[in-house]
Amino acid sequence: MNENLGNKRVITSNKQFVESIRLMIGDNLRSLRNDRGLTQTELSKLLGLKKQQISFYETGKVLPSLYIVMAIARVLKCRITEIYTPYALEELMKELDLNEISSLV
Repeated sequence: MNENLGNKRVITSNKQFVESIRLMIGDNLRSLRNDRGLTQTELSKLLGLKKQQISFYETGKVLPSLYIVMAIARVLKCRITEIYTPYALEELMKELDLNEISSLV
């Protein structure tokens, strides 16, 4: 029983970790969008997405896929690593395996 409780604590901390990465990526995206003088609506139209999706990315509710990040980087004329920082990717991969990441995103 204690082992199960221990696993739940690990999963909870992993979820919190992923949440902090989502927020970091969202902050990066918001900052880059604002630096380019774009609104969420303008960026969403350039990407062919709904404004709500941009909002979800920026608030950390949804972690954008690498494909979406590539499209955003192209539109914002920035490097992918300015959105998905190498630190965020490295820490995410160290902390969780790919199956866990898929289940949390």
